[in-house]
Amino acid sequence: MENNIHTIGIIILYLRRQAAPNTQQNL
Repeated sequence: MENNIHTIGIIILYLRRQAAPNTQQNL
């Protein structure tokens, strides 16, 4: 289960880069 949570976090960060690559400064 823990692995799934970690993977979801990575996916969210990846989607953020896809949706708004110009907002990397906010990360």
